[in-house]
Order: sequence, then structure tokens, then C-alpha cells
Amino acid sequence: MSHSRKDRAEYDIKYYSKMRSRKESYILDKTGGKCELCKSHLPSDVLCFHHLDPNEKKFDLKITSWNNNKLHKILMEADKCAVLCMNCHALEHKALN
Repeated sequence: MSHSRKDRAEYDIKYYSKMRSRKESYILDKTGGKCELCKSHLPSDVLCFHHLDPNEKKFDLKITSWNNNKLHKILMEADKCAVLCMNCHALEHKALN
């Protein structure tokens, strides 16, 4: 049975909404929606995960990770991270180099 592009688009919207919801819930619980460095309150789309010890990093926490892995594995990986805004995240990586 073939699915139309419209059906696929609707599925994609629901799929990514579910993953965004999981990520947003974690960020709100951990930081209240704030960057842990500059303390700016920002939408979760502007906040990202920064692994505190790159040697302990098992996988990236990009949006697709929130559905492709078991939730307990995602939460264990997220607990190794600071939640930073994109500016602070870039500055942290610049400081590492």
C-alpha cells in the first residue's frame, strides 16, 4: 500500500513533534528553559546539549536521538551534558580548541 506525500508529511510532523516534546520536557525539568551559562531564558530550539567530558560521549543528542534510542539511554546521555544556548555552546567549543 503506497502512502501519499501528504500522508508522509503528516507522519513526519507527528514524529518530530513527539521528539521535540521529549527534548523540551527534559530541558524544562533540568534548567527551566535557561542556558546554564548565561542564564538566558530561550526556546528549547535554541538550547543544545554540550557534553562536559567529550570522552564520555556515546552519541549526539540531536532531535532524532530522542526517538531512535531507548529513553533511559537518552536520559543517561543527557545527564552528561550542560544545556547551553547556541552562542555559549559555540564559545565553549572555541575555548576547547
